[in-house]
Amino acid sequence: MQAATVVINRRALRHNLQRLRELAPASKLVAVVKANAYGHGLLETARTLTDADAFGVARLEEALRLRAGASPSRSSCWKAFLLRKTWR
Repeated sequence: MQAATVVINRRALRHNLQRLRELAPASKLVAVVKANAYGHGLLETARTLTDADAFGVARLEEALRLRAGASPSRSSCWKAFLLRKTWR
């Protein structure tokens, strides 16, 4: 059995973020990158979506990793929010 492969078009990802901004200009956009950006690479995805207003993560370790991996010129601009699971 062959392993599955996923190819992420980072240019398309940036385009989608820009399109969301055009459709909802007054909204703040949070890029959810929890679970290693769903297996696509936490830092790689965050760097691709650097124009997002914030990043959503599930664990403190992910937020700290984002902060440590941010480029020095933008590290103060990167915000990470811990997403809370609601139990019913």
